Amino acid sequence: MNTTNGRIIAVLSTSLWEVNMFGLQPNLASIFILLIVTGLGMVAFIPQVVKLIRTKSADDISMGSWVMWLIAYILMTIYSVVFTRDLMLCVAYASETLASGLIILLTIRYQRKNKG
Repeated sequence: MNTTNGRIIAVLSTSLWEVNMFGLQPNLASIFILLIVTGLGMVAFIPQVVKLIRTKSADDISMGSWVMWLIAYILMTIYSVVFTRDLMLCVAYASETLASGLIILLTIRYQRKNKG
């Protein structure tokens, strides 16, 4: 392979995947695992949302826990956008932020409804 092709391949590969802090580039197995983890993280909130909507009760929901999760997801969304610029992580954390916010809103709604 001549040096021109080598430079083109290097430019393409670094533009697709930025080198992380350890100087490693993700391989197919790590991308596959990240896809699974991201997908599970995104759908993990669905059972809680469905239960809140079906029962219209938030008696057993810990608001403090969900607020802490929301803060953590907001910070991780900011971190992934600013520092990693990894689209998959940005989407995952943004969706988890929205899902946590939805659970908090439903909890507030149903706690108020059941008290009054």
